[in-house]
Amino acid sequence: MQETEILSTFVSECDTGAFAKKVEACLREVAAGISKTDKPGKLVLQFDIKPKKASNQNGASVKVNVTSKLTYTKPTFNGKVNEENTTETPMHINKDGSISLLASSHDDMFNDKVSTIGQK
Repeated sequence: MQETEILSTFVSECDTGAFAKKVEACLREVAAGISKTDKPGKLVLQFDIKPKKASNQNGASVKVNVTSKLTYTKPTFNGKVNEENTTETPMHINKDGSISLLASSHDDMFNDKVSTIGQK
């Protein structure tokens, strides 16, 4: 998976898709304020990623909680409007380093190779 795909997939899966829509809406708000007032605006995305307790399950992906924080400042004629939105999403860190809503580290059970799980 390419790096741009990893980023777009990650953002689109935060808050099960709602976070990306919030970012788009806030970007429009900031842009509208800038075009009306000719003053600067700001949009800040912050992701805090913390491991869940007892997260490693025999080779499965590592489970984490991703806190997505969106803060924006929209300029107005007489000042500015600030808003902040924070959500948390349980996600997985996969073998390739990507973070996704569903784990992708499981073996393909339809692969022609015989599974060695449980064999010594």
